[in-house]
Amino acid sequence: MADKNFYIKFYKDIIPEILVGKKTLEVRPRSLSFLKKAQNSEYAYLTYGPRFGAPTVFAKAKIEDVEVRPFESVTEDDLVQIGYDWSNRPREEFINEYTDWFSKELDKGYEPVWVHFNVTESYDSDMER
Repeated sequence: MADKNFYIKFYKDIIPEILVGKKTLEVRPRSLSFLKKAQNSEYAYLTYGPRFGAPTVFAKAKIEDVEVRPFESVTEDDLVQIGYDWSNRPREEFINEYTDWFSKELDKGYEPVWVHFNVTESYDSDMER
């Protein structure tokens, strides 16, 4: 049975890249419950908002693939899909930055979850396209 309440939260500044299809991969260390929801969901609601508080849903996306693998496995194709101009930077920089940024989660034993998605619906007309 597909999970009907699966959400992925993003920083607001990346929304335009998501809506035009430049960012189609989200990766970060996640809990086992997040992984199971991702694997059991056909779609995800994409959100932004405060860390603690009600998020704003800006799009719905089809989940294309969910992988569990280390940051060190990043490929050139992954960097293109991650957005934030990673396609113009060395993979070693990505590995170092993400390992450092998510060190607390990695120390807790959370493994990086790679969620590949494609936007199917957009809900916020104020966002750039």
